[in-house]
Amino acid sequence: METIKIKSHVSNDTYANGIITDFTNNKLIIKGDTGIGGTTAVLNITDQTIIIISPISGMIMGKEKIRQPHQMFIYQDSKDRWHHFESELRRGNNVVLNTTPEQIIEVKKNNNSLYDKIMQIPFFIDESQVYAESDYRASMSVFYDILFNEHKANFTLSTATPTYKNLDIPKYILNDMRVYKIEREVKRVKKITISPLNNYWNFIKSNCDKGNKVVLFTNDLNKIKNVLNEDNLGYKTQILVGDTLAVKTSGVKTKTYQEFDDIVKAKIDETADVYILSTKYQIGFDLDFDASIGIIMDEFSNVDCYNVNQVNQSYGRVRGTVLDAQIFYRSSKSNTTNINQLERQINQIDFDKGYLKIIQPLINEINHALSYPKANLINSLNDYGFTVNDEDTQGTVVETSVNFPIKYRNLINQEDQDVYIIKKELERVYSNIKGDDTNFNGFGKKDLLLWATAYMAVETQSDYLLNATADRYERLLNTAKTFIDVNDLANPDKMSEMDKITKFRVSKTQMDIAIKNGALCQLKEDETMEFGLVFSYNWDDAYFKAKQVINSLYVIQMIENGQYSEETKRIVYGFSVVSECILNDYIKALSTESNQDVKALINGDNREALDKLTKEYSKSLIGKRVFNNTNRAIVNQLSKLDGYSQLEFNQIMDKAEKIKNSLLACKHGIRNTVKMNTYSIEKQVERHKYYILSLLSLSCAGHMFGFKTTSIDNRVFNTATKTTRQLRGYTPYQLIQCDIKSAFASFLDTLVGSNIAQEVYCNLEKKYKIERSEAKIWFNMMLNDNKRTVHDAKTFFKACGYTKDQVAKIIELTLAEKGSFYKTMTKMEDNLIEDFKYINRLDYTAVRLHDAIIIYNTPEFQNLTSVIGKYEFDIKLI
Repeated sequence: METIKIKSHVSNDTYANGIITDFTNNKLIIKGDTGIGGTTAVLNITDQTIIIISPISGMIMGKEKIRQPHQMFIYQDSKDRWHHFESELRRGNNVVLNTTPEQIIEVKKNNNSLYDKIMQIPFFIDESQVYAESDYRASMSVFYDILFNEHKANFTLSTATPTYKNLDIPKYILNDMRVYKIEREVKRVKKITISPLNNYWNFIKSNCDKGNKVVLFTNDLNKIKNVLNEDNLGYKTQILVGDTLAVKTSGVKTKTYQEFDDIVKAKIDETADVYILSTKYQIGFDLDFDASIGIIMDEFSNVDCYNVNQVNQSYGRVRGTVLDAQIFYRSSKSNTTNINQLERQINQIDFDKGYLKIIQPLINEINHALSYPKANLINSLNDYGFTVNDEDTQGTVVETSVNFPIKYRNLINQEDQDVYIIKKELERVYSNIKGDDTNFNGFGKKDLLLWATAYMAVETQSDYLLNATADRYERLLNTAKTFIDVNDLANPDKMSEMDKITKFRVSKTQMDIAIKNGALCQLKEDETMEFGLVFSYNWDDAYFKAKQVINSLYVIQMIENGQYSEETKRIVYGFSVVSECILNDYIKALSTESNQDVKALINGDNREALDKLTKEYSKSLIGKRVFNNTNRAIVNQLSKLDGYSQLEFNQIMDKAEKIKNSLLACKHGIRNTVKMNTYSIEKQVERHKYYILSLLSLSCAGHMFGFKTTSIDNRVFNTATKTTRQLRGYTPYQLIQCDIKSAFASFLDTLVGSNIAQEVYCNLEKKYKIERSEAKIWFNMMLNDNKRTVHDAKTFFKACGYTKDQVAKIIELTLAEKGSFYKTMTKMEDNLIEDFKYINRLDYTAVRLHDAIIIYNTPEFQNLTSVIGKYEFDIKLI
C-alpha cells in the first residue's frame, strides 16, 4: 500500500489527482479522512467516459447542484435519463456519469445494447464498504456480481472506512489491485466522547441552548418522537430519514408537502437547529456548516446497533467544524465473537455469483465485534484516528448502589482529601440536575446533598462535618444546613448577596447545640495577609454554590414534611380534593361511555389503549352531565378541614372549573390531560420540588436542561407555572415577582383606544357582586369565547366600563376565529415581558411566568423600572 499525503483536497494535488483519475488498472483508494474530494476529482475528468456508482441518490443530488456540461446524473427521479446518456455516447462525447447500483441493474434488464457498452466503461465505486454492510439491500449483492463477473473495464473502489482486512473483495481480485491511502498532511483533529446512552437528551438540549446545531444519528422512532415532541424540546428539527420512519413520525410532527419534498430531494434546511439522520442516509448528506454530532450506539437495539465504520461515516457528514461529538453507548460487558474464525470462514468461501450475499452476515458480525464492548470500540476508534474520551472513567461520582452513609464516608475520606476532585465532581452534579424531564439523565437530591456537604467538609476541614452522622438523608441535610446557618449569622461580612436574602434558617436551639459541638469555624491569623483575620478556608464561588444546594434541598424537605402555613395547607388540600373528585367522575363517565376500565388503563400507563380511547371517545362526553354531582362531593370533602375563607373557597372552585373544562376539551389526549389535571398533595409537592431544583440549576449552572419548558402561543409553561401559586413563595431566597398590571385589559386599551385597564375588574366586582379573582377569570373567558352571543358580549363589556364604540371594536376583534384574539394578546404580552427584561438588564436567571417574571431579590434588581410605555408592572416580594 502506498500512502499519499495531500495538503487539502485531491484536485489540488497533482500526484494524488493523477492516481485517482487513472483507470489503467484496478485500484483500491482508502481515504484517510472523509471530504478530501476524491469523487469530485473523478467528476472533473474530461478526456474519457467514466461511470461513478454512488450507493444512494442523496449523494448524487449533492454533486448535481454544481454540475458541469460534461457531467450527467441519473437516479430514480433525475432529469437526465439513459437515452440522454446513449445519445452522448453516439456523438462520441466524453461523459462522467454519476448513478446508482439499481440503475445499472435496470439497464441490464431493459436495454442489452446499452448494458454491453456500459460494461466497457471504467467504474469508480464510491463508499465501497457499504456493499458489504447493507445486507438489507439485495441490489448491492447483485451489483457486486455484475462488477466482478460481467464488467470488462477497470474499476476503482473508494472508501474512507474499508471493510476489515478488505474481506469484501475476493482475494484473487484484491491480489491484482493497487492499494493507495490518501490522507491530509495535517489530519483533522477528531475528538469524540463515549457517554451513557440516556445522555443523548442532555447533549441535544445543552448544544441547542448554546446556539450549536445538532446532528443526531438514530433509527429509533421513540427517540425521534422525543425530539419532535414540543413538550420536551421545541427546537426546529429536520428529519432526514428514510420513507418508513418519515411516515411514522408524521403523526407527531405534521409535515408539509414541501418538507417531504425537501427530504426526497436531499435539501438541507440550514435554519433548523436539530437534524435527525438514520442509517439509510448516513452517507447521503453533506452538511456544510458547523455542528455537534450525536451517534446512538445501542447493542441491545435492533435499529440502533451502529458499528464503528458507521460512526466514522457519521462524523464525516459535517463538513464544517465538528463542535462536539459524542457516542451514546450501551453494550454487554463482553463479546465472545472470534474475529479470526470469521475471517477464516470468509477466506474459505469460493467466489461465485451471490458471493457478497453469503459473506455479508459474517462481515457484519466482525464489524459488531469491533464495536462492542467498549474496549473494542475505543481501539477501533483509535485506529480511525479519533481521540477518545470515555466519560465513564472521567468522574468519581459514587455509584447509587452504595448505601448512603458509606457514600459520604467514601467522599470525605479520599486519598489526600483532594478538594479539587470533589469540587469538579460537585460542578458536574449541579450542572446536571435531574428534573421533570424523564429523558434527562441527571443527578437527584441525594447526589446533590452528598457532594455539596462533602465539598464543604473537605474545604473547611470542619470536624463537625467530617464526623457528621450520615445514616440517612434527612440527618445529613439538617447537619449541613445548621453548619451553614451558624457560620453565616456569626460572620455577616462573609455573606454573599444570596446569603443575605436567605428566607429559612434552622432554629436558634439547633444552632446553639451545633455551636457547642464545634460547628462554628474558627478564625485564625493568616500570615500571608496583612489586614487581619480571615476564615481558614476560601469562600469561593464553589462554596457559595454548595450552600445554595443545601438551602434548596432544605426548602424542598420543608414542603415534603408539610411545613407551610395553614392558609397554604387549605389551598393545597382544596386543589387535591377538587382534582380527585372531578377526575373520579370524569373517568367513571368515560368508562361507562367506552365500556372499558379507564382507571386501570391510566394506572397501568397503557399508552396505546389510551391513544385509541382518545380518538374514539375524548369528545363524546361534551354536553353530558358528567359533573352533575361533583360539586357536592367537593364541598363534603372540604368540610373536613376548617377555616376556609370565602376568597379561598372561590379560588378552589375556580380551579375546579378549569379542570372540568380542560378534561372536556381534552386537547392533549386523555392520558396527558388527566396527568396535567392531577393535583394530589403528592403531585403538588413534587412539582414544587422540580421548581426549586430548576431555580437551583439556573442559578448554579446557568441552564434548566433537565426541566420541561414549552412555549405555546407565546406563553411559557415551565416548572414555575406548574407549581401551585401558594407554594411558589417557598423558596430558599427572597424573590421579586414582576406582574403586568391587568395585562389583558391593558392590551385591550391599546387595541380599542380605551383607558380603563385598572378599573375593569373593580367595575365587574361592583356590578356582579363577585371577588376580584372571579372577575379576572370571567373577563379573560369572555375575551376568548367566540361562541357567545353578541347580546351577551355587549352586556358584559358595557359592564366592564367600555363605551358603545369600544364595545363594538371588542366584539369585532373577539368574534373572529377561535383562539385568534388570545394569540394576539399573548404576543403583546411576550413582547412587553422582553422589553421589561431588556430595559432592566435582567440576566438569564429571570424566570418567565405567563404575564410575569421572577428574579432574586439581590441589590442589582431592587430599583427596577416599572413603567414601560403605557404599561405598568406590579413589583413585589414573594
